[in-house]
Amino acid sequence: MKALHTLHSALCRFAFAPEPSALPVLLLVHLNIVLYAFCYWLCQPVLPFLMKELGADAVAFGGFQTVFSLMQLIGGPWVGRMSDAASPRFAMVVTQMASGLSYVILGLSRTPLMLFVSRIPTALMHCMQVAQAFMASYTTTADRTAAIGRLSLSYGVGMVLGSSTGGLLAQRIGYGPVALTSGVITLALGVLDGACLPSGTHRQPHKKAGSDVDVGSKEQEDKKGGASEGVWAAFSHLVGIPSVSALLLFKLVVGMGFAVFHSTLSMALADKLQLRPSELGYVLTYSAALGTLHNSFTVGWAVALTSEKSMLLYATCTLVACMVGYAYVWSLASLFVLILPLGFATSTIYTVSTALLTEIVPSERQGSVIGLGHATRSACGLIAPTLGGFLLKQHGFSSIGFASAALALAALAVLIVYETALDTKAAHNRQHLKAERGGAIQLEEKVDKAAVTSRAHGTINGRVEKAAAAETKGEGG
Repeated sequence: MKALHTLHSALCRFAFAPEPSALPVLLLVHLNIVLYAFCYWLCQPVLPFLMKELGADAVAFGGFQTVFSLMQLIGGPWVGRMSDAASPRFAMVVTQMASGLSYVILGLSRTPLMLFVSRIPTALMHCMQVAQAFMASYTTTADRTAAIGRLSLSYGVGMVLGSSTGGLLAQRIGYGPVALTSGVITLALGVLDGACLPSGTHRQPHKKAGSDVDVGSKEQEDKKGGASEGVWAAFSHLVGIPSVSALLLFKLVVGMGFAVFHSTLSMALADKLQLRPSELGYVLTYSAALGTLHNSFTVGWAVALTSEKSMLLYATCTLVACMVGYAYVWSLASLFVLILPLGFATSTIYTVSTALLTEIVPSERQGSVIGLGHATRSACGLIAPTLGGFLLKQHGFSSIGFASAALALAALAVLIVYETALDTKAAHNRQHLKAERGGAIQLEEKVDKAAVTSRAHGTINGRVEKAAAAETKGEGG
């Protein structure tokens, strides 16, 4: 019994469960992320070979990736709105079923056209986004950043298992059956989610003491309502909140800078440092592992020491320095040293900005705002490869680092303006609250004074009545 109690406590700490009843839900959400990443990465090693087998060339493969990014951009906000208007459970079931359908069509494809058709359901393929909505709903504000970051650990486990298994499995059963395997696993997981995940939103987490999030905007949001609004009205209302629009702009600009860097990384390093495929694989694996570790363990600890806004500032400054340093990379060893702070910066920016977005809006809009945040990443995925390829071809390796640093610097300017606006709003909220409290105190004093006066009048009237009664009694005697 003691061992079970210890295990239960450890799992609660891992999932940041605020109460024992929330633990099964949070663990099932983590299982969704593990299997979601496993099935996705199971197909990635075999996808180029499957397309080649069906007669698709390199241009078609590039178009295939572009269609996927476009579908993600279109579907992300809608899945977020679905999570708010229906429930996170409904959104999770839909996204797993859509993912499973995509894998099944991919596995059954016999022509390049069918390969492109398999990308259409990926518009609803947003398991991580819905999982973040679950975390926002089931964890306290104090633990939210760390809880969202911990999802990266589950994703990393699935990614490692899937990418290492996909190639081996393809040698035994073929390319198409690998995709069908992912489809069967994902569809079964969707059925499990429908049976076991709770419907509705758990609760609205309490705001941290001392937090200066946009309280006035929250109150406006609550008055307007969440699920009853139309889709476009809900999105336009969210974008109309100054702190939300500023954070989304920050995510778009800083995300573009990192996407330009990441989309050209393999080609640029192969030319600049003359890396072999195996060495390039080590670089990518090292970078992914560091990002997972930072997200899972470092980000929450760092935020607890300062604040979300401070960590975003530090991380963005670090990203600017790293991108400038990337322009002057001269060896594989220097690259490995550079990736260490770079992994911390990118992980912190992604996780903390997402957590901040969920703190600015009320619970019935958290899914929608997370969807808009994910849409900025998809938009970067559409533009960055072309922009990065142009810079690399026309201006050389160093231009990638300088361009990414310039974009990160622009994002830092947005963040500074956002912080000033937020501090001003917070000061206004504190002044408004102080005025309300002062008015309440004055009203209370007036009520007390009126009560005292009333009691005094009552006492005087009572004495007068007693005196009159005594006088009447004396006259009668």
